[in-house]
Amino acid sequence: EYATGRQLLQLDGFYVAVEFSGDGRKLLSRTNYGELSVLEIGGAREYRTISNPGPSSRWPEYLCFSPDGRWLTAADGTGVHLWNAEGLEWVAHLPVGPTKQVMFSPSSPALLTLGAGGIRQWPIRDDPGTDSVRIGPPLTLDPLHRVSPTAMSVSTSGSYLGAILENGKVVRLSLDSGEVTVMQGDHAGVNYISVSPDGRYLATGTWQGTGVKVWDGGSGNLVADLNATGRAYVSFSADARWLLTSTDYEYRIWNVGTWTTQIRLAQTFPDLLGEAAFSPDSRLLALRHTRYGVRLVDPLTGSPLATLESPDLSQFGTMSFSPDGRPANVFLRFPA
Repeated sequence: EYATGRQLLQLDGFYVAVEFSGDGRKLLSRTNYGELSVLEIGGAREYRTISNPGPSSRWPEYLCFSPDGRWLTAADGTGVHLWNAEGLEWVAHLPVGPTKQVMFSPSSPALLTLGAGGIRQWPIRDDPGTDSVRIGPPLTLDPLHRVSPTAMSVSTSGSYLGAILENGKVVRLSLDSGEVTVMQGDHAGVNYISVSPDGRYLATGTWQGTGVKVWDGGSGNLVADLNATGRAYVSFSADARWLLTSTDYEYRIWNVGTWTTQIRLAQTFPDLLGEAAFSPDSRLLALRHTRYGVRLVDPLTGSPLATLESPDLSQFGTMSFSPDGRPANVFLRFPA
């Protein structure tokens, strides 16, 4: 930034030539290998912050965008918050108590929350004649009849929900028919779960266990037991092509179906379990690079594309792309 001298973006690689277009909207670059790339420069501000509006002493544990890009939601110790994603104006608060996870239903205007009351689905609708929205009443989703869930994931089709229960069981719930499939086996220390976009597979990782397991969502049978040392975060890409596993030591992308390794990337800081996010078109992967920044990489090759750093060196946790997938709209949570 010319006025302040502040760095806005870092491109990683061996670049030997860069040039702006005449209108200043594009940046052409060339590497010493002859590779050319064009970056389009967006008009939005490159870094924005949101004030925590609630009385909770902690920042939200979970953040995500609505499928239409209209809303941004977060969960904290007091319940669920809702913002207008365009202007980041705070809109509503659901005072439901400590909430571990919140996400939007991909197929209907509704929130899914995980808290003391279990998994609940909250319809969202505009209040006619006003600028307000109405949320609820909630529908409780109870996959195994009063066995409390500890983590959840929903398929991008919106048809299936995966859950880890407090008894260690892993289940898949059809949100269309209500059918429940229990995975046939145990995964000691299971803490993370991801459902493939079509609901065919469920992947589970641990916090104080080891390994990543992949389950058949229809039969409940174990499909693959992937090598992952120690605790592991898991996430399927939106096109169902890849499964990401993140441990204290590395990021690894697996090819779905064959369960072979596509790429492996070492963790920059060992013992820093890195969350990650695929873009909606699966062409970008945002990785926790340091305590203060995120790196965008090509999931096919692992090549770094850009590094985004927190200007004020605030640490970040979860991350999410906006629904249009623009890299400038990767959203980071910077806790106090």
